[in-house]
Amino acid sequence: MSLPEDVIKEMLRYLLDASDTDRAFVPFAPTDNVVMLVNNFGGLSGLEFDAMINLALVALKRDWQIVPTRIYAGVLETSLNGQGFSITLGNMSGMAQAMDLHIDEVIALLDAPTNAPAWPKNGYKPRNINKETEALRNKANAAAADKSALQRGPATPASLIPALRSACKAALQAEPTITQYDLQMGDGDCGEAVAGVCKAILANLDAVEANPPPLLALLASIGENVEDVGGSLGAILSILVTAFTHALATTTLSTSTPSSLLTTSTVSTAALSALSNLKNYTSAREGDRTVMDVLIPFIEHLAASGDLEKSVQVAEERAAATSEMKARFGRATYISDEGGGEGEDT
Repeated sequence: MSLPEDVIKEMLRYLLDASDTDRAFVPFAPTDNVVMLVNNFGGLSGLEFDAMINLALVALKRDWQIVPTRIYAGVLETSLNGQGFSITLGNMSGMAQAMDLHIDEVIALLDAPTNAPAWPKNGYKPRNINKETEALRNKANAAAADKSALQRGPATPASLIPALRSACKAALQAEPTITQYDLQMGDGDCGEAVAGVCKAILANLDAVEANPPPLLALLASIGENVEDVGGSLGAILSILVTAFTHALATTTLSTSTPSSLLTTSTVSTAALSALSNLKNYTSAREGDRTVMDVLIPFIEHLAASGDLEKSVQVAEERAAATSEMKARFGRATYISDEGGGEGEDT
């Protein structure tokens, strides 16, 4: 069976290959205004259908330098057995020229409201391109400014990368145990998520260890590593790392010598601020048998004492204590009381 990418590639070749004399009825150029219609014959799920549309868009841009200005996708014409889908491309530039109309007039006709029940985007209203472009430009400028600020932050401490590497390797070694616990009390993917985070961070460290970037830039890239893993654990850790980086930047960039402000106190204060931010995104707290049972006491003890080693001990104790808790969040809540106490859920 062919891969979906290969099927899409072949379909687009049938549509766009100018050397195919049997099918090349409509010429297309990268500068043309092109619209795409994708019809689901009825047998593809919404997830599968959206995946096919995305593959088509990627292939159009990569192989043919075409970016459709409008996409109409839905169940428009079905088949009895429901198998497959079709792709139709319309060259609106050519149509406008043939009809002696401005391209905007042709697009306006496509955007016009309709009562046809199956037509996608019923009541579609044109986008305000100028406003969207300005918004994207402002967003890009803000992102560039943030990135520039990250490069001005304190230097990465010499001990940080080895410490991160050691922590990731320890977590990878624990992956089978984490998976075993999660198979008993969850859906079995926690170990895989932890391993994914650690492998991404290790690959990042391998790439920068010879010439480490400033601390804030390194933390920002680690936040991206965590975010890419996905899942509830990835989301929580990503929010925490991003908020921590922002809080640390706010403190350290307030002086011309940012490294001088990189102390246990400023780090723990930034962590406490990040924890406060994280609590806005999850209602899980201590006693709910989640990762928050470890994060909250660890960060609060670090902020109160400044003692990292003791804070780690507190975190380990709280992690072990979750084995006796009744879950109040996640899939572990579906397990009967008899299933409790067999493994940690954090």
